[in-house]
Amino acid sequence: MSHPRIVAHFDITKGQTPENIVLEPDGSADLTFSAARQIANVTKQGHTRILAALPAEPNPQTP
Repeated sequence: MSHPRIVAHFDITKGQTPENIVLEPDGSADLTFSAARQIANVTKQGHTRILAALPAEPNPQTP
């Protein structure tokens, strides 16, 4: 049986728009915030820690 629940809220004005998720063995989740160029870990208790931040590209050549 599943018991889904909300453990964290993110700030869209800071670009914290979750795009991908990977679950860790301890029950935490790693998320990508593509607009913020960050990877974050969210614990089961709702604590968010930024694991990495990618540099901004002034002239991206992506479609």
